[in-house]
Amino acid sequence: MTHFARHSLPISILLAAACGGRDAQDTYDVRDSAGITIHENLAGQWSEATAWTLSSDPVLTIGTLDGPEEYQLFRVRAAVRIGTGDIVVANGGTSELRFYDSNGAHLRTVGREGGGPGEFKGMGGAWRLGNDSIVVSDFGNARLAVFDSHGELGRTFRLDQVPDAGRPVPVSVFADGSFLLSAIARPPGEPQQGLRRDSILYVRQSATGESLEELVKRPGRERLIAQLEGNRIAIMSAPYGPTPSAAAAGDRWFYGFGKRYEIEVYAVDGTLTHLYRRAKENRPITAEIAEAYRERVSGSNMPPAFARLRAGMGLPETMPAFGRIVTRNNGSLWVQNYTLPDEQPSWAVFRDDGRYLGDVDTPMSARVLHIGDDFVLVSWEDELEVEYVQMYELIMP
Repeated sequence: MTHFARHSLPISILLAAACGGRDAQDTYDVRDSAGITIHENLAGQWSEATAWTLSSDPVLTIGTLDGPEEYQLFRVRAAVRIGTGDIVVANGGTSELRFYDSNGAHLRTVGREGGGPGEFKGMGGAWRLGNDSIVVSDFGNARLAVFDSHGELGRTFRLDQVPDAGRPVPVSVFADGSFLLSAIARPPGEPQQGLRRDSILYVRQSATGESLEELVKRPGRERLIAQLEGNRIAIMSAPYGPTPSAAAAGDRWFYGFGKRYEIEVYAVDGTLTHLYRRAKENRPITAEIAEAYRERVSGSNMPPAFARLRAGMGLPETMPAFGRIVTRNNGSLWVQNYTLPDEQPSWAVFRDDGRYLGDVDTPMSARVLHIGDDFVLVSWEDELEVEYVQMYELIMP
């Protein structure tokens, strides 16, 4: 078992003082365009002395190869740290919510496979709701379930079909307890084969689950649909294609697509209020990168017909500008830098006023799950495909 390893000065002057003497006027600009505030970032604000980092080793690890079942993780969907300091893991392989204390010791397990109250059929993400509650998505039962810090089921919400779109998927939670959801909206009359660009319809569901408000429709990912032998249908995302990502924080929410470095900031009612931009060119896809991609596809365990189809898909000229976006507990924004599988992953950090501060490296092959005030939770697999949830200290000089 693996446990716990345990307003009077000009703003430009204030910024320079806060950023180690760097002249912020040379690296950051704000302007208004038709009522939308545009934040242009030419460079980060951190100096070498003020840059944030993660601890070199995790301060807490949950997971084991051999040991009690409550420490064996399988298909971790999410992990959050609540106000008590406890960590709640959504263990999708067993359809359970597992609670661990601040030392990584197992406290309790709730939930199981099924359709009854507190049961799951296709566990998805999990988010903090307020300080001590957890909301969990349940795809198979088309609902959201809210649990308190003791694992007691509080209430459930039905995820009803969105008109002219698919069933909504939970994305994030607003401060007032309402939910940001997304649904794929496909235009009528689209071809059943070939390249297809989906749209994503973002909606907001009230905290009581009674009302559903459509917000905006934004670009989704591009997919290839092809018919294979035996009437099989292959649906594949275009390689190196931009992927939509969204996250809520307080009374606003963020959307990013990655075609260029621009993050859209919306009010809860879907009004576009800000744009965060970085002067960063998309990385070209070289012949070496393309060849390495085709080698990965040919060496994968996908069916041969699928592998041939994917290997034959054309590649774009550049990679996306970024990947996922995640919000920190305090409402600031983290944007995943787009990297290749064998490269050091990192995240660009934006202050809540739109300033790009700098990048934070995260562990290799780890998926960021929750960014707190002074910690980052990740999931990770070792060479034996044993899953772990780890917490790193966020060091902020």
